[in-house]
Amino acid sequence: MSTTLRRCGSLALAAAGVALLAACATTTAGTAAVAPNATPRSSAVTTTERTTETTTPTTTRTTPPSTTKSTTSSSTPAITVRPTDSAGAPATATSTLLFDGDCFNFAGSDVATIDCAQLHDGQVFKSGVALTAVDPAETSADAWSKAANDACVTDFHTFVGSDQPDDYVQSFVITSETGGPPEVACTVLDTAGGKWAGTAESVSGSYVGVDVGDCFDYPTALLDAAELPCDQPHDAEMYVVDGPLGLDPPETPYPTEQQWQDLSTTVCLGAFADYTGQSYESALDLGYTFVYPLEPDWSDVTLRKMSCAVTSIDGTKLVGSKRA
Repeated sequence: MSTTLRRCGSLALAAAGVALLAACATTTAGTAAVAPNATPRSSAVTTTERTTETTTPTTTRTTPPSTTKSTTSSSTPAITVRPTDSAGAPATATSTLLFDGDCFNFAGSDVATIDCAQLHDGQVFKSGVALTAVDPAETSADAWSKAANDACVTDFHTFVGSDQPDDYVQSFVITSETGGPPEVACTVLDTAGGKWAGTAESVSGSYVGVDVGDCFDYPTALLDAAELPCDQPHDAEMYVVDGPLGLDPPETPYPTEQQWQDLSTTVCLGAFADYTGQSYESALDLGYTFVYPLEPDWSDVTLRKMSCAVTSIDGTKLVGSKRA
């Protein structure tokens, strides 16, 4: 049994000044089931789901907790043209080696990699991408943005698990400008300018055995969700398992992304307050994630359920149970 993990966040523009970063807002902004929780503040890092061998679909989708409540924000300035040095010469590429999956913070006009478990500004989802449609000496920000968007956007959607991510924007870091077309690392940034912990990547895994009140770490590409003592650092705490959606008629169509967000309000929001003893809006350091079946499993009406888990607002680990 598996589930798709997602993380959502918010940060938008790359660094300016002397070197290397070019902002590239993707053309696919909007609401997405991957990020939304009960309110527009949805998303945080990886997400969760609980499955059982008898009641859970083969594949389900999970949505991440909210990060827009976070007060941590990036000081990265916006840019209006391709970055140049103080003399107006074209910006040079970063000296930092960047690989798929790397997380990073802005460091002046450069970037510095960091463990994804720590708060960071962005994440690489594809490295070594050649921008054949732009000249290295090009000074138009629009030209760089269009070239990077065209080269990266398909992989961006695959990485975050949605065609319309509400909390992410696509950006890029120049990694090479010699020996041919400029090369970039395609990156994910948080739309609202906040840092997050964890990954923005959609990952599949199993939640078999995770029940209400259980604390756990999200699955990875290699491991299933791991139940942990709540007094140890963990990713999330399950508080609703297999909540009914009320969509039992077989002919009911598969919900849209917005409808999934609305359903999560019904299933998860009130239960969040009951479980934690505080309203979602007043819990400034907490968010929630929800889990729902994918479209191929929709024909099995017994799988039309949703599970919900408490998370931190920025994806950092929780310590201790959040049950009131």
